[in-house]
Amino acid sequence: MKKIFTIATLFSVLHFFHDAILVAIGRYTEIHFMIILSATIIFGILLGLVVRIDSVKKWLSH
Repeated sequence: MKKIFTIATLFSVLHFFHDAILVAIGRYTEIHFMIILSATIIFGILLGLVVRIDSVKKWLSH
């Protein structure tokens, strides 16, 4: 379970900075900041769960 949160945090932080840069340069300004933050957290958790699937682990380890 610890690995899921580590992977989720890593992806969430990277994805958040990507979205924050887009907002800062004026793109997607109609999207509220809390929606971006929530979507980023959900995205990170989903990626963390996907990485825990056995077939994905095997694919990533090669």
